[in-house]
Amino acid sequence: MADYNNTRDSSLPDPASPGFLDGDTITLQNGSKFSRQSGRWEPVRFQTVGQQSKEVPVFVIPSAQGVEILGPRMSAAMSKDADDASPRQPDLSFGGTHLETRGQWLMQPGQTLTAGAGGTGTGSITISSRADFPGWRISLNAGTTNSKINVERTPLTGATAVAATDVIWLLIDVPAWAAGMEATLYLSSVTNWTKFGFAGFGANQLQEGINEIPLLASDFTMSGGEVWPFIPAIVRLQVKNTAGAGGEIFLGGIRIAKAMPMMQITIDDGYADLIRYAYPIMAKNGLRGVAYVVTGWIDLQEAGSFVDNTMVRWRDLKMLYDAGWDICPHTSGHKNAVSYSEVGTITSGGTAATFTSGGTSGDVTSNYVVGGRLVFDKPRGISLWSVGNDASKLCTITGVVAGAVTVEYVSMRNATFTVSRHEWDSIDSVVMGAASGGAVTLRACYNAIDYADDVSIGRNRIIEMGMPRAAHWFAWPRGEFSKPIRNALLAAGFYLRGTTEWYTGNVFGGRLGARDFPSWSAGGARTLANLQTFVGKLQAMGGIGSFFEHHINPTAMPINTTPTDFAAKIEWLAAQVYAGALRCPTNTDLERSWRESYA
Repeated sequence: MADYNNTRDSSLPDPASPGFLDGDTITLQNGSKFSRQSGRWEPVRFQTVGQQSKEVPVFVIPSAQGVEILGPRMSAAMSKDADDASPRQPDLSFGGTHLETRGQWLMQPGQTLTAGAGGTGTGSITISSRADFPGWRISLNAGTTNSKINVERTPLTGATAVAATDVIWLLIDVPAWAAGMEATLYLSSVTNWTKFGFAGFGANQLQEGINEIPLLASDFTMSGGEVWPFIPAIVRLQVKNTAGAGGEIFLGGIRIAKAMPMMQITIDDGYADLIRYAYPIMAKNGLRGVAYVVTGWIDLQEAGSFVDNTMVRWRDLKMLYDAGWDICPHTSGHKNAVSYSEVGTITSGGTAATFTSGGTSGDVTSNYVVGGRLVFDKPRGISLWSVGNDASKLCTITGVVAGAVTVEYVSMRNATFTVSRHEWDSIDSVVMGAASGGAVTLRACYNAIDYADDVSIGRNRIIEMGMPRAAHWFAWPRGEFSKPIRNALLAAGFYLRGTTEWYTGNVFGGRLGARDFPSWSAGGARTLANLQTFVGKLQAMGGIGSFFEHHINPTAMPINTTPTDFAAKIEWLAAQVYAGALRCPTNTDLERSWRESYA
């Protein structure tokens, strides 16, 4: 920094909104520098040069505690002069919280729910006995396909009108990935159900644990002449057993709620074009981001043994870190959690795999076959990969878990991969409805402890290089994860970026870090219009998402985004931020906002 003398000797109050911490520093346009102490900005002395100008902050550097800056405040902190544009000026008018507004309850813990007419299955509705999740336990017994239980509340005393612009949030806890279950919410202005609106979701698509499910009133299917707005007289949640496997979910409540939408900007892997293209474009538009880096690749780059000098260096990342970016691990070697090795297939039209020949476990070849049994070298999950659309088909896995014979039902989640919730000692068979995709490939997963240890290596390396602030955040390579690996990472203190392309498991309430919020992959053929659609959904429901890139590079490749395309996306996001319609927080910003919103 150039030598300056502070033209103002007195301290400065905090800007219009709070959110800074003692130890943070701020630099004005004239170069004068202040340090925050005891809630005020105290001048820092430099040698006399130059003239006084407006006392407008240009850069804010967080202390070791971090700095809570969101939306326009956060974005403007990274504004930077460029040859072809003047810097954006900071707008300090926004507070640093999620700005959540919670409205009326449709179902609230403590209220009486009844079993509605029309339920055809066997199961139960009981008050939740869990101290950590008050509400109701809804259980369906295994058996008849399409059996269902209707959970109702009527009358809705004190209810007010629900508008087409409202967002209805369901707080759901899934103790184990549900196999073949779905849920539908019904609202009616009359108690005889002659007219109503409804919207639903597949329970097998939820993340294990707490999920906040947003249902947009505008997306409801209306029947019998029901139209928005109307005052609900009755509310029903129907839980359906589509595959006959049975299971349970916990309902923590249903209410109207809205909040300021947030969209993180993240860049994975740590290629050199992060510094050459991504950083200047974002700085020019006043935005900061999150870099998830493959630490082993960067060490190879530093040693001169990585091909074509394609990775950033540690000094580059430290520059980003000092500018307010978060630097986070993406494993030490870009290890894919659940596609560790191929161990067998189920052919088109087939129903069973008996493992007449064995596969490998990756680092060793100690898998072997004894009487058709696949025995692993250590406890491992099983993932099922389909090349077609086998969604909702029920798979039955039989084998040994922790020495005990175990049967697990797994409902195919989509046309890519589905993962068992167990780590298996051995597998005897996998049986499923006839595959439509040509073949369903079975693969072994990383052992959960091994994988958590590897991610910890990345975290520790980032801390060692002087960037501890957000080193506990982790992004899944290729979006691959399993219950055991996810739980091992949470137990090791990691927070997780989302893996899905839409909003099941969205971060809106509950425990920060354990939630997988939706992530949108921006490379290849993904256009600005596609991004606008995704952000529009976040804005409609007041949710949180992540926009992630890999390469910002002029060379056309499936995961590449050209600098021109990237600049167009960033400029549009910056315009949304400065209009007050969106925030683009780092992980550090999000944590601070979360603590303040839900304290």
